[in-house]
Amino acid sequence: TLPQQIVDLEQLESLNLNRNFLVGNIPEDIDKLTFLRELDLGQNTLNGTLPTQVGNLTKLRILDLERNRISGTLPQQIVDLEQLESLNLNRNFLVGNIPEDIDKLTFLSKYIVS
Repeated sequence: TLPQQIVDLEQLESLNLNRNFLVGNIPEDIDKLTFLRELDLGQNTLNGTLPTQVGNLTKLRILDLERNRISGTLPQQIVDLEQLESLNLNRNFLVGNIPEDIDKLTFLSKYIVS
């Protein structure tokens, strides 16, 4: 399980827990990590939805959540990540449309959603 206390590391700039057999949800107060530039929780068994609060991580450049069990829709707030360069949501259970104004992410050079 991703420990709830992780959000208390408010100066954290990079969090890479790829392939750590994590289960459960991404904490809704993930936005407390205001200095976060990289969030890689790929290849775990995380489930639930992607919290809308992820849109408050305005310094985020890399968001990798591939190969989890994240469901629901891609939150509209994803377009608030104006520094985002890489977005990998491959192999999850997301449904619905990609936000129409995804083109606001002008630095985005890697975008994988399937």
